[in-house]
Amino acid sequence: MSSDTDTILKPDPRITRLAPYGYVLKYFSEKAKEIPHASFVAALQLEGIPCDGLFDEPVYKSSLFPVAPADFPALSWGREKPLDLRKMYSCPESGRAAYQAAVWFPHQSFLGSSEDTDTIADAIEKVLANIEELRGLDHKAIQNQRLGRADRES
Repeated sequence: MSSDTDTILKPDPRITRLAPYGYVLKYFSEKAKEIPHASFVAALQLEGIPCDGLFDEPVYKSSLFPVAPADFPALSWGREKPLDLRKMYSCPESGRAAYQAAVWFPHQSFLGSSEDTDTIADAIEKVLANIEELRGLDHKAIQNQRLGRADRES
């Protein structure tokens, strides 16, 4: 792996235990020739690495959280206009993290041998070494990564 330590997030001293749920890698598009996050994640998936670029997304924007006044009359009670929760909130840092920076690896990917982990690192290096090939590519895997989980094809 690269020894470029300026791309590694520093540990937060408030974190005293690691959650065994998964591992999140921060993708820096500016360090990868501005290739979109969805393209990077899709390329890793096509290399056989189980990962996701949109595991978490802001709840108010998620298609898993449809909120329509017709379905939820309480959104209209006592108001001239019903609440539109998808437009009421803006969490730009959360959105950036969800849609542009986070690459999630499921915990079971790290339950095997160190060689299994090396396979993930090797795939990341391979994708980064060939990152320019992703520029302008319109592949179904990339299109799928641009969608929220509820909107993706299985």
